[in-house]
Amino acid sequence: MEINKKDLKILSLEFRRIANRLINCNYATGMDLLAKFLSFINSNEIISDYIKGYINQDDFKGVKSGDAFSSMGDSKQEEISFTYQYLEYCSKNFTNYYINMALHYGSDSDSAIDEFNHRIILPFVNYIEGYLTEIGIKMGYDENTKYIINISGGIVQLNVAEDTGVITANQN
Repeated sequence: MEINKKDLKILSLEFRRIANRLINCNYATGMDLLAKFLSFINSNEIISDYIKGYINQDDFKGVKSGDAFSSMGDSKQEEISFTYQYLEYCSKNFTNYYINMALHYGSDSDSAIDEFNHRIILPFVNYIEGYLTEIGIKMGYDENTKYIINISGGIVQLNVAEDTGVITANQN
């Protein structure tokens, strides 16, 4: 798949937006936002292909409602694989974000959901966001702007040129 810098930035922004909504959900919105989050992942080829590259069916077996996890795996591969399969499983088999997924992560619904989201969802989101950032770095996200800083006699002059721009400046 080909993507330009602008479209990659938009994809990354949209991903962060939907991920942030899920990370900050409550008991009433959790399942709907989880479905939207997974739909977004599955409908975006770059993200979907990245995750599929880590999926190992042996990393996940069905879980019971309310199971709590201290770890989603020992390696990046296991963590991405287990978390994605776990979220897909929960989305298809459970109806209550708090009772079925987050119950044993805290003493009340708000703290349990917050802890679940930060322990389970956030690391998964960070892997995907890190991948999108890595693509941007490889594409040269920030290589178009060149900064030239001249310091002479305690006076600083900052000149900014884009692309192949050339700057000629004198300090007086």
